[in-house]
Amino acid sequence: MSAIDDFTSSVRIILISQLYSWKSLAIYRVQFIFQIFYSAIGPVVTYFFISVIYTVTKGLPGWSFYQLLFLSSLVGVVSPAVSYLATPAGILRSLRNGLLDTFLIRPYGAFTALMANYGDATGALNAIDSSILTIYAASHLPLALPNIAMFLIMTFVGIFLLATFSIMLVTFAYRIFRSGGSFQGILNTIFNYGQYPINIYGLTFTLVLMLIVPIGFATYVPAELIFGNISACAFAALFAVALGLIWVFYKVINLRLRGYTSAMG
Repeated sequence: MSAIDDFTSSVRIILISQLYSWKSLAIYRVQFIFQIFYSAIGPVVTYFFISVIYTVTKGLPGWSFYQLLFLSSLVGVVSPAVSYLATPAGILRSLRNGLLDTFLIRPYGAFTALMANYGDATGALNAIDSSILTIYAASHLPLALPNIAMFLIMTFVGIFLLATFSIMLVTFAYRIFRSGGSFQGILNTIFNYGQYPINIYGLTFTLVLMLIVPIGFATYVPAELIFGNISACAFAALFAVALGLIWVFYKVINLRLRGYTSAMG
């Protein structure tokens, strides 16, 4: 099977799995409606929090109210979008109790198995409300079409990069963390750093948030792209780096799972 056929097959498997997840979610209508209202709390809190910052202080130097609101609400889109692709806490539990074996013996790759079986459809619902706030903030900013296009591309790549990074991290951490909730708490802390411009943390920590814990590729870089602060050439270079990191994380995931054995051996 060629690489293109393998990729096409993997995408088809993941999409079919997502379709079943949506059908399962829609069956429980009351829960579905409750989840929609619950997911609206986050964007409302974000708006009021940023409003307070710019009411009692001068805000962040070089960042207007709507720029920071855009960045913070973008995190509310990225975080559940990553969970939509793969829920690290669920993967961790399966690694620990041996259930992952039932997926790894199927005729497709380990990475495809994780993406297809451990996504969370409710993540998309959580992202919708934050998307509305992001669009609201963007409507108050002077935006150019080329910048919007680069923003969309980098956001998509950044989300996939973070999902891949999260899965890779699980393959190292499942022997350490007994609770999926504890691991998820670490990921939530990482996302919290993305709510603000990462350059305020200094050069060293900025590089960490770009190359080691790559939250910057899904939040800060896309925001700077849509604001017009990153050139097309710089975008191409950052895009190439993001793809390179995805490839490295993908290889590490497969390498780690190749040596995985459950309690059943």
